[in-house]
Amino acid sequence: MILRHLTRMNEHLEGALWKKGFPEGLTRDAVRLTILLALLLIAGGTIFLPVSTRLFWAGFGAVLAAWNFYSLSHFVLHRLPRAAHDGAGEGGRKSFFAGQLLRSNLRLFITGILLYLALVVCEADIFSLLAGLSVVVLVIPALLFFRGSRAKR
Repeated sequence: MILRHLTRMNEHLEGALWKKGFPEGLTRDAVRLTILLALLLIAGGTIFLPVSTRLFWAGFGAVLAAWNFYSLSHFVLHRLPRAAHDGAGEGGRKSFFAGQLLRSNLRLFITGILLYLALVVCEADIFSLLAGLSVVVLVIPALLFFRGSRAKR
């Protein structure tokens, strides 16, 4: 039953990413898997919250990492081709980099505030938060490894 729900959630997320303009490939797979892992961690952490808060804070960190990774990859996938287009000129490239710096710094500022609140106000476990924040760093090499092993068959 749980596997059926995970499969439906995966299909729904796949469709939503396709509608948002994520093409087939490693980027969409990495974003999808990162979001799924973040949702599983935060749901599991919420269920086991009376027992331990570590899984919840790992899920919180994973949700922050998934949000940052989704936003960054969505921006790059949609704005970089327009900025790199030959007819865009220097103004298009400057606009791309200014927009990227503004959005990225704003996102990091919000992430920093949320992490500060989690650590100082809620007294979260720092190692659990770091484990959650590193979900993206673990997902991409895993995808590359399994993609390479599937191509050899």
